[in-house]
Amino acid sequence: MVLVTHAIIGTALAQRLGNLGAVFLIGFLSHYIFDMVPHWHYPSPRIVKAMHPSRMGKKTVSFSSDFFPEMARVALDLALGFALSFLFFKAEPVTIFIAATGAVLPDLLVGWARMWPRRALVLHDRFHRWVHSEIRLDDNHILGIGSQIGIIILFIFLFR
Repeated sequence: MVLVTHAIIGTALAQRLGNLGAVFLIGFLSHYIFDMVPHWHYPSPRIVKAMHPSRMGKKTVSFSSDFFPEMARVALDLALGFALSFLFFKAEPVTIFIAATGAVLPDLLVGWARMWPRRALVLHDRFHRWVHSEIRLDDNHILGIGSQIGIIILFIFLFR
């Protein structure tokens, strides 16, 4: 699932909670729950190659120019997720920020595990792969993108 979708879902579910710890936790847990649903990922061939399970626990990602186009796409996805969360939800800005941060953090931790393979990050990477749906819609761009747009619209409509 793309980061913008995770940010919207996490913010939608957590925005009305009064406790910022609970806001973060709901956003964070929503990531794993919705990664269990079959979904689409945008193409990132260098990152996908670096994330291959056979390379787990090894440094396979860096800030080199080879990765720049794909990291720029991730940064844009992240920025769009936060921007749409602030645009569509009326909670306090700190609440929106914490909910969206919790919701996208699991994917960022996976990337960090490939840049700095420390034990806790590698264990998280394994857990993240374990909960992740094995059914991928990556080859079906119409269904994959359409379903993510539909999920975003549904969560905005239901929780705005």
